[in-house]
Amino acid sequence: MVDYAAAIKKPFEDMETLLIGIVISAIPIINLLTLGYLVGAGRNLLNGKNALPKWDPEKLVQYIKDMIFGAIIYIIYMIPAGIVLAIGGGLAIAQILASAGSADIMSSMLGVFLTGGIFALIGGLLYFVGELLCSMGLFSYLKANKLKSAFQIKALVKKILTVNYWSTLIVLVIYSVIVSIVASIIAGIIAFIPILGLLIAPMVFMGIVLYVIGSTATIMLTQVYKETP
Repeated sequence: MVDYAAAIKKPFEDMETLLIGIVISAIPIINLLTLGYLVGAGRNLLNGKNALPKWDPEKLVQYIKDMIFGAIIYIIYMIPAGIVLAIGGGLAIAQILASAGSADIMSSMLGVFLTGGIFALIGGLLYFVGELLCSMGLFSYLKANKLKSAFQIKALVKKILTVNYWSTLIVLVIYSVIVSIVASIIAGIIAFIPILGLLIAPMVFMGIVLYVIGSTATIMLTQVYKETP
């Protein structure tokens, strides 16, 4: 089973790395590098390196490369959901245009909501499934260093359909809520700073949430991947 306490403590063991991570994660566009950093951290953890890596300017190209491959894997898994949602949105718009000027407005709008609702439900389900597969597919890619390994669906499903995976997911959801609340309080306090407070506060919130939750999730999910068949 995943050592949840150790995974939660780990990002706070190196305060320099933590603060740099929060700052980088707080800056729009620049915070995309956090994705690359976390992908690299997952690679290190898979290779038996227990500590989160320090931020290294000389690894900027590697961060960007990992960010791109991580984004590619995520986007591919989101394509089915995107297609369904796009079709649903298109049909809903077509129904709205077709019903323009109709005497039975209520009936027409009900048809629009039903159509949109069904496709939204299916699209949401596909999005959720894509998120699950991506969460393990990324580590499969890191282990084999081959993009196609991220899409070995049968192997990934075996890892997802385990108590270890779902218990970890529940812990991550609860932890994410707690971190978000703490980040909100910190951002709320910063918001009282004259002039710059309202500008900085949302960035601080984003930096804490993105880096702290992201690094903890990476640690926990790496352990899940290593421990599940």
